[in-house]
Amino acid sequence: MRRRAPLLAGGGLLLLGLVASALSRRASPPPADPPGDAPTAAAGAAVTGGATGQNIAALKTVQVSVGGQVIAAGTLIPSGLIVTPCHVVGEAREVTLRGAGDWNGPATVVERRCDVDMLLLQPARGPILPNAVVVRFAGSLAAGDPIERYRGESDRTPGTVISTSESMSYLGDEQRKMRLLVTTNVASGGDSGAAILDGQGRIVGLLVAGDGATRSLAIPTETIRQTFINRFAP
Repeated sequence: MRRRAPLLAGGGLLLLGLVASALSRRASPPPADPPGDAPTAAAGAAVTGGATGQNIAALKTVQVSVGGQVIAAGTLIPSGLIVTPCHVVGEAREVTLRGAGDWNGPATVVERRCDVDMLLLQPARGPILPNAVVVRFAGSLAAGDPIERYRGESDRTPGTVISTSESMSYLGDEQRKMRLLVTTNVASGGDSGAAILDGQGRIVGLLVAGDGATRSLAIPTETIRQTFINRFAP
């Protein structure tokens, strides 16, 4: 499927989703950062089989579809739920998952935090458990460290870290800045929600925007964990 061009977000940055919606919901800001930035391993070892008989050891991202069209990616977190950007799903309450194996099909928005441009999806058949997702705090990376944009084993783009913590707005609202992981350009239109992995395949961020030429922006895993603290792990 041919991807559409990214959408302008202001400040020379581009949103990467195929659908851009106004962020009409507001919520309280996420809690303060946990002390220190250290790698953290998510629950769930590499699994073959299980209740569904599916090998999900390599599953980190899925495709998110609305109205029959893939609009973004979604990244699996340890709890078996899926996080994806709010700016592409907008006010939709239900989406369709692809590339999720036995969990393909409808998924419902179970928590919406458009103030930090994220929402959580739960597949109709329940969380994707057990899984082999491993998460690392982005703050433990250093400039120059290798990363990659990951949408599947055959759809990945290598890059490097530029900054592990840069405060900026990519949604056109300069009053609402976020702390973001900045990497070399690894993205194109439709890549919102793809996982950013470190050199060992651990999730360090959720891809959301970029300038289309030199850099890509990701919400760091610390923010994902803080925002969905009660739903992050099983």
